[in-house]
Amino acid sequence: MRKWFKKWQNVIVWALAVAFIAGIAWWSVAGYISSRARNTEFQTEIVGYVAVNGQEPKDTIAKVPAAELESEYANFLANYSVGSLDPLFEEPPQKANLLKELLKERAILLYAKENSLLPTKKEINAKLKEYENEIKKNQAFLQYVRQRFGSLEVYLDKVLRPSIEKTMTLDKVRNKVAGVGEEEMKKHFEENIEDIKAKYDTANVELAWFENEESANKFMSLLSNMAFDQAASQMSVQITPLNNVKRGWFDKEIEEKIFSATPNSVVGPFKLSESWFVVHVKEATVVSDFASFALSDFYETEKSTLQNSLFEKWYEEYVNSKKMELRITDEILFVWDKISQAASQSELTELEGKISRKLFLEDGSIAIDAPDTLKSAYVVLVEKIEDFGGELNENLRNRREALVRYLYEQYPSSLYVARRMYEIDKNDVEVKYNYFTLLYSIVKPYIPLVGPQALLQSILEIEAGLASIVSDTSAAIELRASACYNLYDLLKELGDATSAKFYLDQLKSLSPNYIDFEVAMRELEEMLQSTREEQK
Repeated sequence: MRKWFKKWQNVIVWALAVAFIAGIAWWSVAGYISSRARNTEFQTEIVGYVAVNGQEPKDTIAKVPAAELESEYANFLANYSVGSLDPLFEEPPQKANLLKELLKERAILLYAKENSLLPTKKEINAKLKEYENEIKKNQAFLQYVRQRFGSLEVYLDKVLRPSIEKTMTLDKVRNKVAGVGEEEMKKHFEENIEDIKAKYDTANVELAWFENEESANKFMSLLSNMAFDQAASQMSVQITPLNNVKRGWFDKEIEEKIFSATPNSVVGPFKLSESWFVVHVKEATVVSDFASFALSDFYETEKSTLQNSLFEKWYEEYVNSKKMELRITDEILFVWDKISQAASQSELTELEGKISRKLFLEDGSIAIDAPDTLKSAYVVLVEKIEDFGGELNENLRNRREALVRYLYEQYPSSLYVARRMYEIDKNDVEVKYNYFTLLYSIVKPYIPLVGPQALLQSILEIEAGLASIVSDTSAAIELRASACYNLYDLLKELGDATSAKFYLDQLKSLSPNYIDFEVAMRELEEMLQSTREEQK
């Protein structure tokens, strides 16, 4: 039952995410859906379809309505615990990617319908019954469902049923066209044994380091009478623990000795550059033959990988044989998809010519009525032309800059727009302040979560940018004071009380009433005192 729940838990997540993004109660969702239903245009608007032989099928199963794409997007945000993406530079390409996946599913669903692989009502109800039984065992979750959805029945029928039906259909097709049994796995193992061993063979080891071979041999002689760590302690040897060592980390000869060693054994000594080392093999997981592979934890992982590969191959053959084409009818998503898929500078140049006619008037000015997401797409397109190594002519460069300036006027709080504006005009202190303040607001929440090292490049960039504003005497006092406070706050977050105090003093001289300096200084003194005590 645990395996069953793990397999289907994403469906539960999907349903909850769609229904409760931002914590909306079920009756609010119902009202929302009802209002959407009244908006016939939104419900019937098609953002993409699967063309067969160049024609749009009448079958609705081949089409993706805008409402479904929005639900899928909400699900994506919920799965990654993200409230929103940048509406200009992140949301459109992500929606285009999701739409392509939905269209791919549509092609598979067409195959399922043609080959009578759609789940029956009885099969769907049986799966829903499994859910019902599992939910009833968990009183806390059951109460949650009742509070949020009004009843368990509403939750099962209105929320879970559609996603379960689709998931069951896709599973049926996958099992039919890309089923993998033991014989297929044996063949796969024999043909890919070296790759499998490189992927899954692992060892947890300890390395003892020596300056010369004589010391290494002396260490080895001690091991006949004492344990590895005791011998290391006696000789004051440095030990380096290494977990999950893979094949390829060491020379072939050393690698073979490590992976052929029995658990808790020692191999070596080995020479590395001017040093020597001895390896204590604590434990090793080794794929020696198909029998050991079949019993391993990663057998199912490899089986799933093989099945996915076979499924992708089948899909390509199927859509080609049926002359299917995934078509995006939404203009904005179509453009973003084309930019993403473009594999050459010539493709991008051709696309630039088409888009520019919609974005710029005859006199070269910006067509204000054109969608802003088309403007941001053009900016990315020009950047991609440059990434391909193309020399941007003055016209392209000027158009990109004009669009960035226009977008900055409309969306100054977009980090993506602010960064591009800063790259255009690094001498504008207000633009500089806005960009680095936005960047800090994005980075700050992650400092305690992932640590400063993971964010080092951004932190250094923020420090340098804000510090340049603080030292710029031509900048407005308000900007300098705010930049100074952000530096104080950043350095305090990093645990650098000494540097934080430096900027706190500067802030006090710039704006004596900016914060309660007595409280702030007392907090820094406590941090410094704590640091001194830890160093004792």
